[in-house]
Amino acid sequence: MRIGRQTVRNGSFDRVEFVLIDDQTFEPIAVQATSTARVLDRGGSEILASRLISSVEDTGRAVYVPSAAWSLEIEDGYSVEWTLIDGSANQYRRKTFFECVIRAFDSQVLDSDINAEDPIAQTRFSSGVSTFAGWRRSAWRDINLYISRAIGQDPGTVFHPDELRGCHIAYTLRDFYRSNGSFDAGDEERAAFYERKGTALLQQVLQSVSIDTDETDTINQETEPMNRATRWRI
Repeated sequence: MRIGRQTVRNGSFDRVEFVLIDDQTFEPIAVQATSTARVLDRGGSEILASRLISSVEDTGRAVYVPSAAWSLEIEDGYSVEWTLIDGSANQYRRKTFFECVIRAFDSQVLDSDINAEDPIAQTRFSSGVSTFAGWRRSAWRDINLYISRAIGQDPGTVFHPDELRGCHIAYTLRDFYRSNGSFDAGDEERAAFYERKGTALLQQVLQSVSIDTDETDTINQETEPMNRATRWRI
């Protein structure tokens, strides 16, 4: 398992994405719908032939969705090889590595959950903003990365998303108060409060996991929880 890689599940139409960024300006480059993509195995052999990308979102985000549900070995090292075309017909060849995992690890948190935790937050939206979706996405990516680093596996192999519900709500509010445009004097403190709360909840979840200490696939439910807590500190 490689930390931070995108994941797909067999039997699903999970998407793989790539954002084309100008390496000088760091701005996204507009991707045309005539761009193509193909899927390679870990050895670099083609397993799904090149075809038009599925969609373009935002300015530079290319999306690949298979025409038939994924059917791959459970492993990492797969890649989507993109041939991306901009508005001037320039071509950019890029790769996105991904892995096939056992089950999904999808957030179960909605804006209504955020509002229930902190009813004031939604009254603080900047002009033109009507949802916490961007902050929810950012917080969930952080949680995925933290857990992947801690356990060395895709989070979905160990946890159910509901176990991270409280943490996700707290980290969403942390990110909201850190970045929302309508700051007041208390927002820095609110962000710090939700940072502490989310991290404490995440630690509780990580400490609840039993690990295989002798690599025999026999799980020891009594494995030194304090040592795990120290080892998996975020």
